[in-house]
Amino acid sequence: MPGLAELVTQLLNGAVLGLLYAVVALGFMLILGTMEVINFAHGALFALGGYFALALQPHVGWWGALVLAPLGVGLVGLVLERGVRRTYGRDPLFGLLFTFGAALALEEIIRIVWTPRGYTISAPAFVAGRF
Repeated sequence: MPGLAELVTQLLNGAVLGLLYAVVALGFMLILGTMEVINFAHGALFALGGYFALALQPHVGWWGALVLAPLGVGLVGLVLERGVRRTYGRDPLFGLLFTFGAALALEEIIRIVWTPRGYTISAPAFVAGRF
């Protein structure tokens, strides 16, 4: 019954996308709760991790990119934190504006380095094909 199979596939796709959004939202709330800074650069850092994985996968494989991309984004996040640290104890608007500007800068860096076209990363062998 092809209709049921498509329904189940779309339900699973929706659940995976919802969980991905939940991970981003949890990271955002963790930063807000611990540092009391509204970090608008969080989404840009998330996207940067995907592009790092895209660039690393041909050289280190899928698993290597899965390990190294978050480490690269973590280093970028440390540099960003050094800038945000200067806004601590001030009006929260300073941190908000700083991270908003950082998000715009990171998005433009992504556009310059990887161009605005779409990319795909091939799935590893253990999930490729039908299962």
